[in-house]
Amino acid sequence: MPDEEVDVVVSNCVINLTADKGRVLREAYRVLRPGGRLAVADIILRKPLPPAVQRDLMSWAGCVAGALTEEEYRDKLAEAGFAAVEVQMTRVYDRIGAVISLVAGIGAAEAAEWNGAVASAFIRAKKPACPLRADRDYRIRPAGEGDRAAMAALLHAAALPDPEVAKNIGRFWVAERGQVLGLVGLERSEEDFLFRALAVDWKWRKRGVGGALVERALREADEAGARAVYVYHPR
Repeated sequence: MPDEEVDVVVSNCVINLTADKGRVLREAYRVLRPGGRLAVADIILRKPLPPAVQRDLMSWAGCVAGALTEEEYRDKLAEAGFAAVEVQMTRVYDRIGAVISLVAGIGAAEAAEWNGAVASAFIRAKKPACPLRADRDYRIRPAGEGDRAAMAALLHAAALPDPEVAKNIGRFWVAERGQVLGLVGLERSEEDFLFRALAVDWKWRKRGVGGALVERALREADEAGARAVYVYHPR
């Protein structure tokens, strides 16, 4: 998949089955856009398992031998670049000792010390947002006729009404980085102004573009002597 393409990566008890978990998490990080989330259900270990169990293929297939400890999971997520890591235990398996006794060939009493060593958990993490800076990473400028199609597409994707962009193009500003990342529009009524539209391409959200557009629009309204600026709310 392309870099920074998706909002959320989900997985249901699969990562423990992979041989190279670090690579899996690095790939998840790569395809997530900045600010994107990882949300998985998986098996984790509360204490390491006996070596004989770790080598047992049936135990791997049973989602036990290949599981990571909570500390290992957190470390691999951090190494991949993730932040805000959360591990929420949902179920502890208190009879796993019987399985370990059979696989490792040890007595039931000795194997009982691993009861509770295996658990189910929800693991959540985020890819840091990496804000963009106006005038360095992109520029904000008045909209022009050549922006009409991109602006209409942004408004449509955001489920916002198209406020006759063609007639009001001079009241819009766009954020541009080789393409239109976002837009903001103002409408004037005597001494008051109205935020007519604000939309940012989903790939560039949570990176400060929307806030920068709002600041630019407020500055323009202030320089024009605005008495107040209101937010348009479509019914």
